[in-house]
Amino acid sequence: MKLFNKILFGAAALTVTAAFTSCKEEATLSGADAVYITMANTDVTMLAGDTLRLSARVENASGNEIVTPITWSVDDESVVKISEIVIYKNVKNEHYIAPEEPGSPSEGEDEGENIAASRSDEEGDETTAPDVNTTDEYVKVPKETYLGIIAQPGSQGKSTVIRATLENGMYAVTTVTIGRNEINGAVKAVKEEMMSYNDIMNDTCWFEVSPIGVVDDYDVNFSFDFIEKVTEAEDPAEADFVPTTYGDGPIYVDRANSRVGVVFTAPRLAGKATCTLTIGNEQESSSASTTIFLFPQLTSGLEYIQNGVRRRPGPGIETPSNIKPKMETVSLDINSEHLVGVCIGVRTQRPVDIANAMAAEKAGYFTWDVSGSSVIVEESFFDEDYQNSGYVSYLKVRSGIRTGLSRVTFTIPGECIDTDYDPQTYICDINVMDFNQEYPVTDILMKDTDAEDSGTIYQDGELLQASIGTPLNIYISTIPDASFSFHIPNVVSSDPSILRVEERGADDGFRRQFTPLKPGTVTLTITSLDVTRTLRVEVNDRVQRTQWTVEPVAQLTKGTSASAEFEVYMYSDVNTPAASFDGDVKWTSSNPSVISIDVDPNDPRKATINGIGEGTSTVRVDISGKYGEYAMVKEISVEELKGIEYPNADINLENSFIGYSDDESNSAIWIFGNDDSIMSFEFQFSEDILGHFVGSDGVLRMYNADGDETAVLENSSYDLTITDNGDGTYTVNGSYTSSLGAVYTFNNLVISVLI
Repeated sequence: MKLFNKILFGAAALTVTAAFTSCKEEATLSGADAVYITMANTDVTMLAGDTLRLSARVENASGNEIVTPITWSVDDESVVKISEIVIYKNVKNEHYIAPEEPGSPSEGEDEGENIAASRSDEEGDETTAPDVNTTDEYVKVPKETYLGIIAQPGSQGKSTVIRATLENGMYAVTTVTIGRNEINGAVKAVKEEMMSYNDIMNDTCWFEVSPIGVVDDYDVNFSFDFIEKVTEAEDPAEADFVPTTYGDGPIYVDRANSRVGVVFTAPRLAGKATCTLTIGNEQESSSASTTIFLFPQLTSGLEYIQNGVRRRPGPGIETPSNIKPKMETVSLDINSEHLVGVCIGVRTQRPVDIANAMAAEKAGYFTWDVSGSSVIVEESFFDEDYQNSGYVSYLKVRSGIRTGLSRVTFTIPGECIDTDYDPQTYICDINVMDFNQEYPVTDILMKDTDAEDSGTIYQDGELLQASIGTPLNIYISTIPDASFSFHIPNVVSSDPSILRVEERGADDGFRRQFTPLKPGTVTLTITSLDVTRTLRVEVNDRVQRTQWTVEPVAQLTKGTSASAEFEVYMYSDVNTPAASFDGDVKWTSSNPSVISIDVDPNDPRKATINGIGEGTSTVRVDISGKYGEYAMVKEISVEELKGIEYPNADINLENSFIGYSDDESNSAIWIFGNDDSIMSFEFQFSEDILGHFVGSDGVLRMYNADGDETAVLENSSYDLTITDNGDGTYTVNGSYTSSLGAVYTFNNLVISVLI
């Protein structure tokens, strides 16, 4: 305790002296003989962000507490601020809805105190309770509120005075000093090494900082330094680390986990760098560094052999349909060579990233290793044609006459490909053996199918038929079939311009495919080990397409005929119609009582279509045999020609007229039209179209609604009289009889004239 008159100044001394003359001391500020004030904390040392409860007790000389208001103040608010501090407690949420399978919440309604304002912001605002909701079984509610001080950020090393002032103006003081956290050894790297892909927008180097408060006490700085650059960036703007400007900037303080992160975008190159975080000042500091491996994101998998054919996994991310094998076993004949390939896919597919990955391998980041004495290394090289998405790293090995097992290993270190630092290792075990002794061939089997117990077996020297435009498949295997993979039969065509041998595909198995190119006969020579067999193949031309040059009319008049003709285009020349054709051609009529067909005996591509009865029939042309299977069809209707008397309600008089021919034949043409057909009557006149005309040299022409000519009846007769009405129209009387006997009668028919 301190005497009031010893810790108060100025007017306080007079007040205390007067208090000693009182006869009976009262527990009030004015009635006390002496006043004592005790502060809960004196000469306080705090850290930035800390809080401290403010409290004091006022007593008289008898030791009784004097209840009197105390006003708190601080001389320098940049050092500490006075604020209300709220303490929360956990209580049962009355609005809580339990899930179907509830967990096991902690027992009790008070799970300790949470001093919410222990790291308040610079303004010292009061912390409020969270809203009650139905998702939490326990919620935080205010338990206690008291007055306290909060040490302000940036006040490290400073002091100020806290004052407790009574109503009479007397006060007591104590000193508050803001210290600093211990900095020695405060910073450690979370990861000594990390992977950063140059196509990730933001990456973070994390550092453990303990205590985390040192970030409030000292300056926080970072730096990036290159250890080595395997390649240079394609774009100078992408050659350096780019600290992020997101949020508060590149330095992120994670107080809850006592760590600090440096957020950045990696440069677009391959190599190594360091990120260093330093906390401190010129007098003292603590720092730590992380090694960063810089690479493009990669996918990888072994190239493998399937049915004697090399296959590459796709360059994308591994999926169930795109398995990237990491191990294979290969049987290799003596005195032969083998390529071990690892496909490196670069996810960005950018040429600069592919180049960076290859440069990293050349610099020794990815390594080949061979153990065992049955093979020796001849060379290593790259194949950059990997679907424009990466490259294939190859190691060529050769076997001698020594049999045995060797292992080829390709390793990509974990820091180059995996953020979890799991290395990728690819293994190819090569078993060198003498195939001639281990897998002999006694015969070659040639079939038209790969079915084991069915199909036609071809005999040595047998003649097969093939057509241009249709691939020929022959299934060729060895006997025993276990020797097939080691002695895949070799097939040679005696004339590749007639029949070309296609390369085997990875999924072809026993199937060998041949492409007929032009007519002729070739010999196929098939060899496996010391067994040889032959097949002869006759290649025939084949129809590629057909096309009407004279298409059958869709409508005929009974008693009339029409021509039909088509052209044939062969596979040997798909752009030029065949000059002649001796294939199997068949013309048929589905209703011979309506349509009959006369085929040209000199050219089966030509025929005459005859309308012999009323009705409908389908004309069909079939091409069959070695030239292929093709069909063309045309439906034709046949109508009987019947006379008619004009004028008729069906006549469209606006489209009916008489006109002169455009030559010197002195012929006139009458045109009569309706909605379904058009007819023209041709007759001869002398000098003037007016008068009486009789003859048997008339021509009757009939057209369908599309304007196609459906009948031409020559040698028709006519007896017509034409008079001028004087108003630009003519009157026609008489008759016109077709060569088939149909009579058209004109009774005072008025028509227009087209000169």
